[in-house]
This record gives sequence, C-alpha cells and structure tokens, in this order.
Amino acid sequence: MRIAHLPFIVALLNYVFALPGYVYMNAVTGTGATRTTFIFQAVTIIAYQIYLWSVSCVSTSLSVYWTAEYLYVILLGVLSVIYLKNKGY
Repeated sequence: MRIAHLPFIVALLNYVFALPGYVYMNAVTGTGATRTTFIFQAVTIIAYQIYLWSVSCVSTSLSVYWTAEYLYVILLGVLSVIYLKNKGY
C-alpha cells in the first residue's frame, strides 16, 4: 500500500493542473484560432518529449515520469492564457 501512495498523489494532483489548462486551451480553440491551438499543442508535445527523455536518462520511479503530465497541462494553460490576454479576450 505504501508503494502506491506517491503515484496516487501524483495522479490526483494532475487534475488540479489539467482542469484549468484544458479549459483555457478549449477557450483558444473556441475563438477560432485552430492554427494557434495546433502550434501550442506541438510546442507542448516537444517539451513533454524532451522532459521524458531527460528523465529516462536517470533511473527513477514511475511518479517522476507522471510529473510530465504536469508540465504538459501547465505549459498548455500558460500559452493559452498569454494568447487570450494578448488578443484581448
């Protein structure tokens, strides 16, 4: 049971970051900026892959790999908020 505690916490905390990240991303999509949405997704996926590659160079636990989801949704949310503020929405 103790082995599952940390992955469980990491998985639950993902929702704290994922909810606003995806909501703001959908807001950008709703403005009709599908090209911008694609660029945000591409940039975020590249950062996600680089993070996973760098983590894989170090022998580590599953919980650390799952933190890549934090990076993904936080970066997606930040890019979306910046876009929405600059466009005046």
